[in-house]
Amino acid sequence: MDLEKLVDKYLDEQRMVEDFNLLGSIFTDSDLFVWIFLAFAALIVVAQLLPAIMMVVGLVKSRVIGVLHPKLLKHKEINR
Repeated sequence: MDLEKLVDKYLDEQRMVEDFNLLGSIFTDSDLFVWIFLAFAALIVVAQLLPAIMMVVGLVKSRVIGVLHPKLLKHKEINR
């Protein structure tokens, strides 16, 4: 490629970057509301995961205690 084509290609890419930056600056007015919405959505997800994680931890604890110290279990297991 000759130098003129390279310069034209570079300038075209620079114009594309400037256009993209201009579009990005148009949509930045509502950034605060987007972050508030994402934080609220994350709060909902965490609130839904906490009981599930607590239940899994309790299940694992009961299985570990049942394997290591079967006499500590207060309930009787049903033999099938």
